[in-house]
Amino acid sequence: MADKASGSVVAALSQEVDQQGEAIALVNSAVTSLQGEVDGKASGSVVAALSQEVDQQGEAIALVNSAVTSLQGEVDGKADGSVVAALSQAVTEQGDNIATNAAAITSANSAIAGKASSSALDTLSATVTAQGGSIASQADRLSAVETNVGDVSASSRFRTVVKSQPSGSEATMAMQVRAGSGSAWREAGIFLRAASDGSADVIVAADRFAVTDAGGESVPFAVQNGEVALALARFQQLTSFNGKLVIDGINGTISVYD
Repeated sequence: MADKASGSVVAALSQEVDQQGEAIALVNSAVTSLQGEVDGKASGSVVAALSQEVDQQGEAIALVNSAVTSLQGEVDGKADGSVVAALSQAVTEQGDNIATNAAAITSANSAIAGKASSSALDTLSATVTAQGGSIASQADRLSAVETNVGDVSASSRFRTVVKSQPSGSEATMAMQVRAGSGSAWREAGIFLRAASDGSADVIVAADRFAVTDAGGESVPFAVQNGEVALALARFQQLTSFNGKLVIDGINGTISVYD
């Protein structure tokens, strides 16, 4: 359709082998690209790329595999969107040192002519390293979403990280939500941590923390403005920080000590 629509398709395969002395490099790749346009009003593209690379220099060996898929679209400068998905794997060995890493990343973005936008990101990674007799492993996940309309925005993030090595292990998890406009923000989050040293924490950051029934009609426990509110409490004993006041809930006595 002359002058109104156009399109293109490109497919490319390549292989390269290079040797210099004891160094050897091998690269394989495959790329597919699709593009289309309608009279300057709309356009879109798709790119898929696969690659593999192997390098050897003396006793050092490195292997990298990757796959990337990208989608993009635009409507006459009024709206656009994109999606990117990437997978990668890398293995390296240098003498007694070995490292392996695997990762997956997915990203999605959309926008309307500077007026509004939204994005989503999800990443996964796993790493294992060995240096001599020491071995360490780590896994990481991050999920994040965000929206913007003018200067008003909201975001949510979730991340968890686990680590293990001969000296100990640790697991952390964090959840955060944030909303506001301009420089005015409110946020809340929960952080969990456990470690092989015997420590474990749950930390809540919020303006108000409450425990309610399923219907939300009753709030037996709440923390707000630095105060704890209890609707009803059953206890065996309450003791002040300095130990001078003891309330015995079983015997029904109140003791005050100098």
